[in-house]
Order: sequence, then C-alpha cells, then structure tokens
Amino acid sequence: MTRKSRLNFMKAGLFLFILIISLRGIGAEEVFHPVERWGAHPPVTWQLLSAEPQLTSFSDMEGRAIFQVFTFPQGLYTDVQSLNRAIVSSLNAQAEQAAFTYTLPDTLGALYRGEPLVQTNGLDLSGNPPGGQAEGLFADMQWSSGTLDLRGYGIFLSGGSDALSYGVLAFSLEELFEVYHDFLLSVLDSFHPWLTEESQYLRAPGPVSQFFEDPVPLAMVNGNLAQGIQQTRGNGSVYQHTLALRGDATQVVIDREARILSQFQQAPADLQMDAWRRFYQIIYRDSFADMAGTAVRWFGDLSKNSYDPLTWPGPLLSRLQGFEYRRTGTLADLEAPQIAVLENAGDCDTLVLTYLALLEHAGIDGIIMVSTKHAHSLAGVGSGVAGSGPGANARFPFLGESWLVAELTHPVDLGLIAASMADPADWFGFHLGFRP
Repeated sequence: MTRKSRLNFMKAGLFLFILIISLRGIGAEEVFHPVERWGAHPPVTWQLLSAEPQLTSFSDMEGRAIFQVFTFPQGLYTDVQSLNRAIVSSLNAQAEQAAFTYTLPDTLGALYRGEPLVQTNGLDLSGNPPGGQAEGLFADMQWSSGTLDLRGYGIFLSGGSDALSYGVLAFSLEELFEVYHDFLLSVLDSFHPWLTEESQYLRAPGPVSQFFEDPVPLAMVNGNLAQGIQQTRGNGSVYQHTLALRGDATQVVIDREARILSQFQQAPADLQMDAWRRFYQIIYRDSFADMAGTAVRWFGDLSKNSYDPLTWPGPLLSRLQGFEYRRTGTLADLEAPQIAVLENAGDCDTLVLTYLALLEHAGIDGIIMVSTKHAHSLAGVGSGVAGSGPGANARFPFLGESWLVAELTHPVDLGLIAASMADPADWFGFHLGFRP
C-alpha cells in the first residue's frame, strides 16, 4: 500500500450505525501479561473471555467482537511470513497484507537521543528482537467459522530466533464489521509487544500507527538535532517534514478514538471517566516519542539559564501560552501535538497533552485535569516543582499527591487559576500512565 492509500484505508472507519453501550459490567483496564511480555488497553466494557497459555481472548459485552493475542515461543517462527501463513492457513482466511517494521521504545528512544544502537550477534539476552525492531505484517482478513462469516484485522510480529512472536487478531461478524471497525483498529493499536516494564507502554506508538507512518525517520532526525545537526529539505527542514507526517498519523488516531469516545455519552459516570482516560492515553502514547525533537530544542534554550529541569515547567508553560488558541470544529475538536508545535497553535486539550509530553521528556510527572462544567482542561505538574510567582500555588489533590495547576490558554503564572475555576470539585484528573 502507498502512504496515501494507507491513510484512506485507516479513515474508512466512519460508523454506519450507532452502537448502544450496555449499562452492565465494568470498564476495561490495561492488561499486562508479564510471562508472555505484552500489554494492551482494550476499549471500555470489553471483558476477558478466556486466558490460556499462549492465547488470551477478550470480547465486547455483546460478544460480537473479539480481540485475541497468540504468543509463540522463541524460534518457532523466525520470519513474519511463516508466522502469518500459519495463522491465516489455520483459519482458511483470505487476507490482504502489507509489511512494516515495528520499533520498540528503547530503540526509538536511543534514536531520538542520538545514541548508537547496540547490535547483538546471536542471542539478545533482553528477550527482545535484535536491534529492538521486528518484521511486521498488517492484514485485512475474512474467514468463516461454522455458519459465521467473520472479518477483521491482524498484526503479525516476528521475534526471530531470539524473542517471542505474536499474532494479534481483532474481528467481528462480517455484517457488523463497519460498526466495529474503529474498535478493532483501536484495540490492535493498544497492543504493546515485548513489554517488560509498565513505564515503557507510553514510549512508542502502537503497531497500527507504526504501520501507517514509521516513527523511525523522525526519531533519527531528532537524534541528529540532539547532536546539533540540522537537515534541510526543499523550503523546510527534514524535521518539519517528518514531524508533519507523524502528526497526520496521530490525527487519524485522534479522530478514530473520538468516534469511539462519542459512544459513551449516555453511559454511567464511571464508564465515561474510563473512556475519557483511555482516549487521552491512546493519543498521548501515539505522540510522545515524536515530541523528542521539540524537547531537545526547547530544553537547549532553557538550559542556558538553568540546568535544573525542575525550573523548566514555568518557562515551558509560558512558551505554550504564546500559541494561538485554535479549535478544529471536528468531533474530536483536538489537533495532534506534533501539528501544534509546528504551527504554534492548538486548543486546551492539545496544549495540555503537548505540555505533559515535554514534562515527561524532562523527567517530570503530570496529569490532565478536565472540567465538563467549564468545558476546559488544565495540566497538573508533579512534586518538586514550585509556582512561577508569589502566591502561585493553586493545587489539585489527586492520587495522594498535590498537583500544581497549569493553565495553557491564558498568560498566567504556573500555579495560578481563575477564581471562577478554582473549586477542585469542578475538576477530575487523569494520570495517563499504564495501570494494569
């Protein structure tokens, strides 16, 4: 597939029907399988269907859509084609396939920091694919099981001789495929292979997003920036070009996740909260690594005045407050953070997610604060950070910590908030870290 056809393909998920979210059950949480070394965050209300060695299955509450993770031992499938053939032939499925490369967070991080990759000869003792990259296939599949006609997608990732391999399927009844299309892509995109530490979950885009737009070219450009190397392309920089491409990928993710979130408007409050948190987490995860180049450039400016990252949240906030306030008018009403830093514009949600990513690149924790009463979002900055001025100490209690409030859309000091919005009861917080 060409990049354009991939974009059209990924955008094809507009709902033809409206799902009615059942009021039964509980919202889904993240899932971490430490033995088989994978994580995922199924959509809210999806439930564990069965858990067996090398096969874990989930379904939506109606039992009409399925998510399955097949885990295979090291060396069983040394290339992705043989892995794909084994599963596709066992289902007697028809499949349209396209290859891609999946890159793990450690490798992506080394690239965007400008560090040399560690190449191994023979066994990789970390249990990861050599070099932290794996052959992948994305497949659009159709097959029958008894009297049922099924359709869905598959992600196939080969660990070669050194690491586990994965076959991940998301499918529904063929007659309901358009209804579940966004959910199927979303649950596949939430999958994280070769996961050993929960903190790594947010450090690289999901496999569907990596299929759509490889994050490695941008990471390599960011690595060059970290070493002071500038590259140009036509009338602009290679950084701007590659960041825009990844921004397009994240925008597809945002629009997909907004369509899913819209299905929970009439759900109970606890399910709505779970759905909102998942919405923000998926978007944050998709854009986090891409923000490294912005972090390198902005932190370089800040370090001229102070080498202590705990002094940076205030100046970072001021810089983002200088952006144009811009809304998209779409269902999501949220732009990709990559586009925000390219065009110096965004709304409150976009700017908060951008700010949180930059803080995390500096090793500072943060949360997103959302208020339906004020139709607004803020950031909360973690411990050790002081307000920017006298009396600037507005804080939000959440998860046993007192978070310093950051307003992104008005030029006020870190730790200040309008009196009309100062009641903590008007806000609910989301920490976007992985929580199995």
